[in-house]
Amino acid sequence: MVQGEAGKLISYSSDGLARNIYNYVAGYLTWPTGSRINVPPSAVTALQSGIGGCAEFANLTTALSRAAGIPAVTISGLAMPELLPFTKKSATWSHPVGAHAWVELYTDTGWIMADPSWAGRYRQPAYYGRNDGKHLSFGPDIQEQEVYSRILDLAKQHGTLVAAMSAPNKFIATASPQDAQVTPKVTITKGLDSRHIASAASLILGSFLAWIVLTSIAKQ
Repeated sequence: MVQGEAGKLISYSSDGLARNIYNYVAGYLTWPTGSRINVPPSAVTALQSGIGGCAEFANLTTALSRAAGIPAVTISGLAMPELLPFTKKSATWSHPVGAHAWVELYTDTGWIMADPSWAGRYRQPAYYGRNDGKHLSFGPDIQEQEVYSRILDLAKQHGTLVAAMSAPNKFIATASPQDAQVTPKVTITKGLDSRHIASAASLILGSFLAWIVLTSIAKQ
């Protein structure tokens, strides 16, 4: 089924083909409504139902790309919020950012990042072939799951499991005392980045040019 659908998305370049697949998934799948607990993010199920969250968007894009001969991998990570510089955001028993999944594809231009679930039907160019600085990668999804499972097994063998969380916060805590408790809290702080510096420089330059124009007009 996946192979047949991939065969319909024809292009003369691997980048064009990858973009066609990305655009197709971004426009085809719709986000689910209501609660979805322990639902396997299967690419085939997503293709059959037309419904999926970020993992289904990513897995379907990966599956179609591989079926079309394009190397692809689903990436697990965090989606960072948009904060003002030097502001903080905290969460207890959670994470101030959200668990997320996207893809990396190998095309004529090399490895590129694409996020079909954020693109949706109307913002497709914005999330193909570029990193907006809001995606913090844990690495390939399957490898991240394997590492977490191994650490969880190791922790259970060497102590009493107190608490664990696989998403969006990731931690495993063990202790010798039976009555030990853990309350995880995560705080992130936004710093300056190149976008803020560029915006400030543009604002200063624009104000300077406007001052020159107004001064010239006043002299006339």
